[in-house]
Amino acid sequence: MSLSFTRTPPEFGSFQDAGQEISILWLVPVYANEAAYVRRRGQEPLEDRFETRDVNLLDPRRGSVLGTADIS
Repeated sequence: MSLSFTRTPPEFGSFQDAGQEISILWLVPVYANEAAYVRRRGQEPLEDRFETRDVNLLDPRRGSVLGTADIS
């Protein structure tokens, strides 16, 4: 899943190079249940869960932010 820089100032999310705007995205590994959640509900609700639970997206040992009842 790719995410925009939601927790940084806007100037860190893109820059200009030779007149072209370049967007910077994160590639974030997600669990199978999180991917299923995104397919059903969209990316923004999962991003909201990451933010409200203050998930460290750089932690390779982080747990899923979803329970089994959240997917359907």
